[in-house]
Amino acid sequence: MRTSQRGMALSAAAVLAILAGGIAVAAPAQADTAVTCTDTSTPDGSISGCMAAERAMYWVNANNGNGVIYDQSATFNSPDGVPYRSDCSGFVSMALHLTPTGLDAFVTGDMYEANGFQDVAKDSLQQGDILDNPSAGDAGHVVMFDHWTDSTHSSYWGFEQHGPSGSYGTSYHVIPYPYFSGSGTYYPQHYTKLAPPAVPAYGQGTGGRIAAGVHADSRVEVFAVTPTGGIENKYETSADGTWSAWNGFGPAGTAVAVATGRHADGRLEVFAVMSDGSIMNRYETAPDKPWSNWYGFAPAGTAKSATVGVHQDGRLEVFAVTPAGGIQNKYETAPEQAWSGWNDFGPAGTVDAVTASQHADGRLEVFAVMSDGSMQNKYESAPEKAWSVWNGYAPAGTANGKGSPGTDSSGVHQDGRMEVFAVTPSGGVENKYETAADKAWTGWNGFGPAGVVTATTVTQHQDGRLEVFAVMSDGSIQNKYETKADAAWSGWNSYAPAATAKP
Repeated sequence: MRTSQRGMALSAAAVLAILAGGIAVAAPAQADTAVTCTDTSTPDGSISGCMAAERAMYWVNANNGNGVIYDQSATFNSPDGVPYRSDCSGFVSMALHLTPTGLDAFVTGDMYEANGFQDVAKDSLQQGDILDNPSAGDAGHVVMFDHWTDSTHSSYWGFEQHGPSGSYGTSYHVIPYPYFSGSGTYYPQHYTKLAPPAVPAYGQGTGGRIAAGVHADSRVEVFAVTPTGGIENKYETSADGTWSAWNGFGPAGTAVAVATGRHADGRLEVFAVMSDGSIMNRYETAPDKPWSNWYGFAPAGTAKSATVGVHQDGRLEVFAVTPAGGIQNKYETAPEQAWSGWNDFGPAGTVDAVTASQHADGRLEVFAVMSDGSMQNKYESAPEKAWSVWNGYAPAGTANGKGSPGTDSSGVHQDGRMEVFAVTPSGGVENKYETAADKAWTGWNGFGPAGVVTATTVTQHQDGRLEVFAVMSDGSIQNKYETKADAAWSGWNSYAPAATAKP
């Protein structure tokens, strides 16, 4: 039996830091989503970060939520009834479903560049990776990474089993990167049998003079129709990081509107409505990889603008405003599979613009701006089920019914609330949002900015913040974002100069 490097009985400073910060025992969040999962792992087999977190939470929730007593000479069972030593390295071994088990479980020195653990860059840490201090004896310690607290990557939510011996020691809480000061040197380590994180579902598409998509790696990308009818793109160089310059994106010909959505497998797809009413499409060949060529998606006379919706099962659906003012829809018959034909979607009357978003409960909802400035809505009765009839959503004169593509847009907050943004006839922006996910709507509110707006789009950042982009009458673009997820909005800022986008 190995007795060295089992794990530290934490320094007084570290214990005080933990106690001051409190211990959270709510279900852990996956790296990019709050979805949890069922543990189907096997000993020394492939395991997802989500499964490792589920196993770790079994000890966190033990003893009526007090956790497991820290003891290097004792064991505590895993969810599947296998005993593991109840210190830090025994806890991590249990979470990752490693062998050996019992008192012979790995010690911290076994988890540093050995036994399937290898160095990993800080910014590449994923749920289930570890921060390991392989020092000898009680100076060693190991914790399991869950997810970053925010885009600064200065602290993270992590799991650990810590001393002093004889006390409840299992914690799920915020830890400064790499660990509390005065506790030695910690090395980020990746377990090679840890499965890549699943691409999180993203139930939002956009379309109009400007559109915004979110890559599988959570980088936001903005696509704008230029005054000459091209499309240019600008993207975050890393999630929540700095922006690239504007780049030519094509296609040949004259575009009048652009839309984008993300497939279930993580690939972005862009749709360009052309001046003859045809639609062209271009997509990533794999998530975050090079783009395909442009292809024909719909013939001339199909559309004057379009938007994309994303179903709960990951199927994309394109909604196109026809030259005559109707709406037609076309959808994937299964995720990443063949497309249906075009179908009439309504409503009665003349439509000027359309947007779509997915509710917290998975239902897709479509909002149409009518020629008199009223708005109508139509929604799935349940995820992937029959659509409702069209309903009145806003009275005449609410939105610009004779405006540019993109006079309405919709986004979904981190807490699941949907929010709709409408360009008014006078060129302002008003917003209306659910008071809670899938609950009643507020009234309309002034949202700014100063000047005359012609179109908007909205997207969500990796850290959960919504951001709104507004095309101004001079072709400049302004942006406004939540200062943190579900919190107050910033002021309006300049995002692109005049003549960037077609008003």
